[in-house]
Amino acid sequence: MDGLDRSQPGIGAPRRTLAWIGLVLAIGAALSVFLAWGWNDIRIWYWEREVRMSSGSDGIAAAQSLYRIGPTSFQAFRRLLHSEYTHVRLVTVYGLGGAPDSWAFPIVVEAAQDRDEAVAGQAIDIAQRCFNRTFWSGGSRNVRAASASLLRWWQQEGGMTQVEGAGNPEGPR
Repeated sequence: MDGLDRSQPGIGAPRRTLAWIGLVLAIGAALSVFLAWGWNDIRIWYWEREVRMSSGSDGIAAAQSLYRIGPTSFQAFRRLLHSEYTHVRLVTVYGLGGAPDSWAFPIVVEAAQDRDEAVAGQAIDIAQRCFNRTFWSGGSRNVRAASASLLRWWQQEGGMTQVEGAGNPEGPR
């Protein structure tokens, strides 16, 4: 025998309690590390899903929430702009708001090239406010001409419409 009187309650219990406390602390620390590294990714996934599943003002609100995450949501916006559904692309552009931050400029320019005139037209309107330039020629609402004008100007300024331009804090050069 080990010399301990096992008939008394409570002996050995502190070790078990300490083991449980240690286990709970280890699980809490691992969960904290996981959430710290993955929290933005979880938020981006959630809001991107909400944009895809919603329409109208709910979709716009979801896109605005995604936009508020910041430059790390750039790829999510690009995926949304490549959706086969026009309403997803449209609420994505509306979610950018009136004058987005410079990290979103490539998204606006890319949206202005959209095959749907409502999406492209909204993106051109946003681009005019962002860049303080007129892309609609002579008061005409010719979306293709305005889109071409915007793209031509963007390329002359050294802007990128591809991933390389993502996150450029200065925007177009």
